Amino acid sequence: MAILKSEIRNKFTTIPNSVVQAEDISDGDYRLLIYLYSLPDGWKINQGYLGQKMNCSRVNINKKISRIKQAGYLDVIRTRENNTDFIYVLKEKNVSVNDVSLRDVSSRNVSLSDTYINTNIINTKEINTELNIERKSAAKKFIKPTLEELKEYCTESSLSVDCQYFYDYYESNGWLVGKNKMKDWKATLRNWNRRNKEEKKENQKSIQEMLEEERKKNEQRRSS
Repeated sequence: MAILKSEIRNKFTTIPNSVVQAEDISDGDYRLLIYLYSLPDGWKINQGYLGQKMNCSRVNINKKISRIKQAGYLDVIRTRENNTDFIYVLKEKNVSVNDVSLRDVSSRNVSLSDTYINTNIINTKEINTELNIERKSAAKKFIKPTLEELKEYCTESSLSVDCQYFYDYYESNGWLVGKNKMKDWKATLRNWNRRNKEEKKENQKSIQEMLEEERKKNEQRRSS
């Protein structure tokens, strides 16, 4: 069987084959890396926007970026004009950042520390509009989490929940809570964690009651 590719006339992203075929980063990190490639040159890093797109927290976005950098597909450098500003450079794994052209990048005032989208860069108006729409619809739209995202959130929030069991349970019933579609998987995870703690306390209480009852029976036998 052969592969045929339809012609793409606009709205496409150029990504090196070495990045497309990368096998040394997780699916979640890979998805973020590909999305970063789709953004326009000069786009300011916005963890809130990326978090909505990846359905995870700002903290996890920063962790993903750190792992992508460690794998060699991204580097962070200081701008020549301002030592307090940084530029994210997307690159192939074995390419030195010194070999990447940075012409016209610093003039766009790209800042790692800013958490807003710059208003004087390419396609910013379109991205800002999309961000506002995402914020308004975030409460209504549910995107089911991956198993990796469940594990990351449990670790981040110190939750004691069997993530594989949780995922399999809701995957099998269509992500329903009772008869309703799940609205917030993080809240559901926290509820499971509270229920697990309560069940554990009840089990411990039952065991203590059984031991106490057994102790009284033994005392009665000895006294008789």
